[in-house]
Amino acid sequence: MFRSLVSRFMSDQRGNILLLTTLLAIPMFVLAGGAVDLMRIAGAKSEVLGAIDSGVLAATSLTNNRDPETVIREYLDTNVDSTIINPASINLTVSSTKSINSSVIDVTANFNINTLFVNLIGFHTVPVSVSSSGTESVPNVEVSLVLDVSGSMKGAKLTAMKDAAAAFINEIMIEGSEDRISVSVIPYSSNVNLGQTFASYLDVEEILCEDEGSSCDISDFSQDEIDEAIADWNGCFDYDAADYSSSVLPISGQSATDRNRDCRPSVSPIFVSGDKDAILGQILTYSARGRTAMHVATMWGYKALSPNWQGQINASPEFSDRPRAFSDDETRKFLVVMTDGKINPINADNSGSEVIAGERFTSVCQQARDNDVSVWAIGFQITADSDADILLSQCPSNASQYFLIEDLDIASAFEVIAATINDLRLTM
Repeated sequence: MFRSLVSRFMSDQRGNILLLTTLLAIPMFVLAGGAVDLMRIAGAKSEVLGAIDSGVLAATSLTNNRDPETVIREYLDTNVDSTIINPASINLTVSSTKSINSSVIDVTANFNINTLFVNLIGFHTVPVSVSSSGTESVPNVEVSLVLDVSGSMKGAKLTAMKDAAAAFINEIMIEGSEDRISVSVIPYSSNVNLGQTFASYLDVEEILCEDEGSSCDISDFSQDEIDEAIADWNGCFDYDAADYSSSVLPISGQSATDRNRDCRPSVSPIFVSGDKDAILGQILTYSARGRTAMHVATMWGYKALSPNWQGQINASPEFSDRPRAFSDDETRKFLVVMTDGKINPINADNSGSEVIAGERFTSVCQQARDNDVSVWAIGFQITADSDADILLSQCPSNASQYFLIEDLDIASAFEVIAATINDLRLTM
């Protein structure tokens, strides 16, 4: 009887489920709790990384003069939930490199998360590491802005252009960029009026001997007569093919425009300047008169970016090393050409031919593109598919950098160009 009872007890399996459940309860609890711990770890990692990313962004700014680690710590203290992890317990390794126009910061954060469940099997903390880096680079920027103030720009068009150009200048010449962005503004109509800035390029002998016969020589004139001839110069040159094929005008032998010919506009270019107020002040003075020597103005816009002119143009003192080399990796150059009509070479080009003037215009555009100048063009209320439209569209670096503005909204084109310049100037 007893033996039978023992045998039945040993063979009875009805209590195995309870036994197995009891034996598996702890590992099942640890596994379920482990998932909770993993979510806590992922959440803490995301929160710390977000705070560090924000801190790195602030610390990398070229306007930040504080210790980068201090800045990043402040972001950790503000943005990390102390119930999950004490921000002070986060170990930061910060590497910072700054120069006049760039800032690079690399950060690694190491910390431990206390576990709630997996500590039952000996894992009391889990080490976590996150990394972030930031770079702010402000390359040097040189901009040439070629603006049409010919007679056809009178009225609402001139007002719209002046407003758009002023907004463009305000957009790119922002606070903090004064020593990095230089602007040349070349207003043009019948010619480009250089004023007395380039009087040294005059062939004074040609001027003085114009009506004196072939035997005339500059030695026939006194210094006072020479000085008077220079002072009377109207500020404009005649140009021939050689002037368009090189980024430098010849130092001597350049013919002066006949004083009786049209030498408008009345204002001269501003070259390589960081003086925003002076540029804005001049733009406001523009009036519309004369013809459209776009090829001459574009040539001067390109010359204002050429390193061959370094030291030869009236650059602002802080930009005595500009224009910089085309190959300078830290410099970006932009040429923006704007017109409302077709080229008219009269009073500016000794060819007298619209075809030749057009060829010289496209040649300058090509030279600029070949030297990695970012070339942009704006056709302001010119007829689509006209000769002027086709010619102007051939100038930019690519089709997206040509704007045909049919209404008065020329500001939209300048806004796109300004945004592009700023995006390249400030790279995060």
